[in-house]
Amino acid sequence: LLPMAGLSTDHLEQYYQYVSLVEELNFARNEAARKFLYDGLPREQAIEWLMTYGLETRATASQRLDFITAWRSYVVTYNVGRVLIRNAIENAAGDNREKQWQAFKDILLVPKMPADLNADL
Repeated sequence: LLPMAGLSTDHLEQYYQYVSLVEELNFARNEAARKFLYDGLPREQAIEWLMTYGLETRATASQRLDFITAWRSYVVTYNVGRVLIRNAIENAAGDNREKQWQAFKDILLVPKMPADLNADL
């Protein structure tokens, strides 16, 4: 799609490496939620923590805590769920792209609990 949009693909591999690293930082949100909601970390310290370990701006960290306050542990589903789905697909299909898409389709079409996906590993 990039060439069709007139965008360069020269640094695409570098971009994907960046995205992968940023995704790992997303787990800082889980720890921030735990510290803030259950350990009593004050809001300002939680914002500083997200800025330091999640590399977020003050505004983003503040919005993140608003989301965490409203939705509580739901924030964990983004990161842990992504890993659980990825692992289940890789376990079912290995590197075979066609089988990976089929495994993903199966996950979407057949209701499963997280424990079901974890049991498949």
